[in-house]
Amino acid sequence: MQNNFFKFLSFKKISENWHFIGLLQITAGIISYIYGSIKEIDSWDFFWICPLVAIITGILLLFKNRFGISAAIVWIICAPLLAFLSDPLRAFQLWHIHHFISVIVLFMILFNIKKIWNPKGFAFGLTSYYSYIMITSYISSGRINLFYEWFGYGKIILYMGIFFAVSSVIIIFWDKSDKNRLKLQK
Repeated sequence: MQNNFFKFLSFKKISENWHFIGLLQITAGIISYIYGSIKEIDSWDFFWICPLVAIITGILLLFKNRFGISAAIVWIICAPLLAFLSDPLRAFQLWHIHHFISVIVLFMILFNIKKIWNPKGFAFGLTSYYSYIMITSYISSGRINLFYEWFGYGKIILYMGIFFAVSSVIIIFWDKSDKNRLKLQK
């Protein structure tokens, strides 16, 4: 019995099942939302991208979705990693714990990059990330996702967000069409 337990904890088993760290990522994102609800934060704060990234990335890791995990690299670098680097001590507070967990998950993803890399997923990550922060920043009049602080108020942010959203959809269809073409060739 004890021998089986040590086999389960062996490095080989951990490296084969690394994607289960997605459960930790999902848990951290949900904890942040629950804690925010208890503390009665402003409703706009629920649209910050970092806890959303934690939950979505966790789900994509569990399903081993290469396209999504490659997109998650961008999402984690642009949001939780930057938040962690700007204020590391804050990342250990319960409302912000998803930042710290996301950084750990990013290192796990990068350690396994050969297994999951998808350039179209990475491109989708860029376009979808910027689309989300631009549109939510515009809708909230700059209360979340900081885009107004950088570029000021204007509909150009909304139009750029829509452009990136359309680009994201195009990239998804491009990836799907390539997969369908490969299936037909077999």
